[in-house]
Amino acid sequence: MRRNFTKSLITTAVTSITVLLLLNITATFYNNRIIEENRNLQRQTEEIKVTLSQFAITIIHNHDLGLRGYALYRKEKYLYPIKFAIRDKDSLLNIVEASLIQQHYPIEEFLLLRDSINAFSAFSLKMLDLINVNNMAEFNRLSDLDKGYHLWLQYERFDRKVKQFENEINEKALRKYQAAMRNNLLLQVFLLLLSVPTLIFTAIHTNKNVAYEVKLREAAAEKALLLSSQNKTLEQVVFERTQEIQSKNQALEEQHKEISAQNEEIIAQNEELNGQRETLALQNEALTESKKMQLELYTQNLMEKSEMIRRISEELDQLKTKFSA
Repeated sequence: MRRNFTKSLITTAVTSITVLLLLNITATFYNNRIIEENRNLQRQTEEIKVTLSQFAITIIHNHDLGLRGYALYRKEKYLYPIKFAIRDKDSLLNIVEASLIQQHYPIEEFLLLRDSINAFSAFSLKMLDLINVNNMAEFNRLSDLDKGYHLWLQYERFDRKVKQFENEINEKALRKYQAAMRNNLLLQVFLLLLSVPTLIFTAIHTNKNVAYEVKLREAAAEKALLLSSQNKTLEQVVFERTQEIQSKNQALEEQHKEISAQNEEIIAQNEELNGQRETLALQNEALTESKKMQLELYTQNLMEKSEMIRRISEELDQLKTKFSA
């Protein structure tokens, strides 16, 4: 009963550990997926932040820098910043738009910023045309409107909101990751708390089983040795008994032969006796007939004598009567 209970307990513990290991593997897989998702989110948010920062440098700043440099020096090399800004503007906008849509960010404000950037780019090209036609009065008037500064303010507002949104995504992912790590840690602690006593108990039980099996093997060896000794003794006894039985069988065979001879002699004697009995029976029968005839003659003789005595008695009675008268 106790052995069955121990076996059942170990089976339950091993099953529980197996289930916990599977849960741990699942949790680890889930945790790794959370880590990978978090890394992707961090990478994506950093890319969005970097791309947004390029809005200020690559688009707004380069437009302003190219116009001012070209207006001052009228040399082609000062137009490189604005050319780079126009070249890279659409690709940067498309990257940020796709990323924000993927993150389900409210896209309306971005669309307003994109329209403002495209308008500022068109405004910069118009300013460039004014420089080329040497209409510096109009150029100065439009420059005094400082549309680049207003675009910068709009960009900063949008940048702060996007960074706040990205930080919230990071914080949410981090909390999810930390929760997964805590759950995984708790599961591993619980697994450790269950595994260590189970392993210790299993080790103790295994040692007991090993000691028990050693004792069983020793007992089996002793039993085998004892059985071997007993078998040898039994074989010797069987051999001696066989020899004795064979001797007795020989004696019995001789006795059987003697008995057979005696039986034959007895049979012969019986046959002789039967013959004598038959002879005696015939003699008895003849004697019986003879005695019967003698008895009949004796009986008849007695009857005759009795009849004679009766007549004599009658005659005597007649004589007595006669003489009495």
